[in-house]
Amino acid sequence: MAYVKTGSKNHKLMKELASATEEKDQMLYELGMPMGAVLDHEEQEFVMIVKRQYADHVWDLMNMTGLDKDPIVWPSNPTTKPWKRKVLREWIIENSYPTFNYRLRNERGGISRFPWYKYFGAPNNQGVGLVVVNMTETDIEMLQIRMITTLRPYIEKLVGKFRFTIIERSEYTLPARQGSKLGLDDSLQAELVLIENPQTVVPRVKIDNYWHGNPTKYRCQNFTKEPLAEFFDNYHAKKLPTYWASRQVGSAIPEQKGDAIELTSDTYQSEIMNGEKTQAAFVAFFNMDIEEGCKLCAERREIWKKVAKKIKSKKLFKNTVIAHIDQSDNEHPENRVAQRLSEPVIMWYPPGRAKRRWKNRNFLHDISMNWNEEEMMEKLANFMEDKMEEEL
Repeated sequence: MAYVKTGSKNHKLMKELASATEEKDQMLYELGMPMGAVLDHEEQEFVMIVKRQYADHVWDLMNMTGLDKDPIVWPSNPTTKPWKRKVLREWIIENSYPTFNYRLRNERGGISRFPWYKYFGAPNNQGVGLVVVNMTETDIEMLQIRMITTLRPYIEKLVGKFRFTIIERSEYTLPARQGSKLGLDDSLQAELVLIENPQTVVPRVKIDNYWHGNPTKYRCQNFTKEPLAEFFDNYHAKKLPTYWASRQVGSAIPEQKGDAIELTSDTYQSEIMNGEKTQAAFVAFFNMDIEEGCKLCAERREIWKKVAKKIKSKKLFKNTVIAHIDQSDNEHPENRVAQRLSEPVIMWYPPGRAKRRWKNRNFLHDISMNWNEEEMMEKLANFMEDKMEEEL
């Protein structure tokens, strides 16, 4: 809210900032900050941001200070000089985020659209702490209060680095969750994902074609005292593994059929990178979303399944996993495979511990170029025989 004199330079500046469009000022537009003016009420002109005081009664019962209690005022020292647009704009953007963003009913009884670009777009220069919850009509408030009371000690230590927000699992947030691959596991009542560099989750600008997802995402699924404390301790110690997101989670986990294992982001890590050290793996990478340009992927995945069925029982492939993964639905760390494929490719992961397996993996260019079923089987067998000879 701006307290200004009618027609003053500062009044005109606030009108300009409040009428930002996507073309004129993308950051202010995506911020979605409602602005208003009180005219000729105060001697000095100033801007005040007052943040929503939700759940204050809870903090009173716990003998704790409420979040964002005090209004934020600019300029901090009274001045008669006209405000500078750049300085005021930056101040508004920086101070427009609550410590914890609740999702509450509006005057019509519904929940407003989730402010995706406010958190994952141009305005936000910090990380995002995304708290994903399954809310029902009966627990929409209590579940959020339970989450903030549980997380508050950890959130306060991350002020200035992360901005925390609830997002509910609903049909209205589904497009954003599908696009980002976040918050899709409907078997969980709640989960937390810490995301550094959130603008790269659904990038608007071209990123390296060997980018398969933001590698600075970390996931917590257990909100009991000790596991939650361990999660944040490990985050501060830089010991957390990357959370590679997937659309194939919860009820969408693929049913395993045949001899070729269909991997997800999770099982790529557990079955391939961290699998038994005596085990090797061939993994075929596909992009099954036709809009991503791999017109041959559907046909060649069926060929790969037939090849797997025929070679899996052979002694030569006894300790070898034959698998495939759909990159359209699953993030992964394999940076030797392009993100946008015109045709599928195959990688070899040798036996050994995870570090050795990663270091010695191979892109099988020659085998990936020929998808004739019989010829592929022969080339895979020749490859395995060569590997066996190398070990002798």
